[in-house]
Amino acid sequence: MKLNLGCGKKKLAGYTNVDMFGEPDLKLDLFRLPWPWEDNSIDEIACHHFLEHVPDFRSTWMEFHRVLKPGGKLWIRVPNWRCPQAPWPEQHRHQFSIYTFAYHINSGVDYDLGRKLFETVRLRHWYGAKLRFLMPFANIHPLAWDWLGLPVSEIEWIGKKL
Repeated sequence: MKLNLGCGKKKLAGYTNVDMFGEPDLKLDLFRLPWPWEDNSIDEIACHHFLEHVPDFRSTWMEFHRVLKPGGKLWIRVPNWRCPQAPWPEQHRHQFSIYTFAYHINSGVDYDLGRKLFETVRLRHWYGAKLRFLMPFANIHPLAWDWLGLPVSEIEWIGKKL
């Protein structure tokens, strides 16, 4: 089973699209934990522009880990904190940089007593159609691109449950 969590109007083919608004395949309040799926039962989770809205990041992160099968894929897209659309009071509760996934998430220090939960498969800057031409340059060295203050939009992180 593959889940697209917080899908909004952007349904993904081949996924069970889940949200509490609109017309998803499954209407569910994803802010209420635990989710209804069994431990180690999900093959893949996509969540694009969902994590910045959750009230409790750590608990949501641990819920991803609980429901994914070992080796399961977690595909995240979030706005970079410097993106003009990122600051959105009462809606965006968390802000992310490329370092969030490169260091904090990848180290595992803050999650589950230091045990590393996921392995990074891919980490890159992501741009919409108007700025897509920047992607090859931004992703030569994504950490340097972000650090230098060059144009940013979104961060895409794909991880695998260990």
